[in-house]
Amino acid sequence: MEILFELLAQLLLEVLIELFPELLLELVWRSLREVLQPRAEKEPVLAFLGYALLGAAAGALSLLPFPHAFVHGSKWHGMSLIVSPVLAGVGMSIVGWFRRRRGEPLIRLDTFPYGFSFAFGVALVRFLCTARAG
Repeated sequence: MEILFELLAQLLLEVLIELFPELLLELVWRSLREVLQPRAEKEPVLAFLGYALLGAAAGALSLLPFPHAFVHGSKWHGMSLIVSPVLAGVGMSIVGWFRRRRGEPLIRLDTFPYGFSFAFGVALVRFLCTARAG
């Protein structure tokens, strides 16, 4: 009986170990695909996640030319995780406002939530990687 339980547990663990990365990859793929589609709001949560992932990739790339934190030794360490995305979201919504006034087509990034999401991805990666580096 103990051997049967061990075999079942091992089988379940192997399935979970293989299934979890596949499910995660599927979520990432759907999120990025949603970002690249036209403005139609089919899956806003996936698009929000997709912009955060693209922001994280941009944050990782920004570490190549700028591997260290821009501001050092502050008692408000980590505040950039809130302030920068909020300011970026406001800035992108202003860009969207100007584009709307000119009659230009908008993309999702021209709105506060998606601008915030992208900037949060950048800020999070930079915060995590520069905190360790220096």
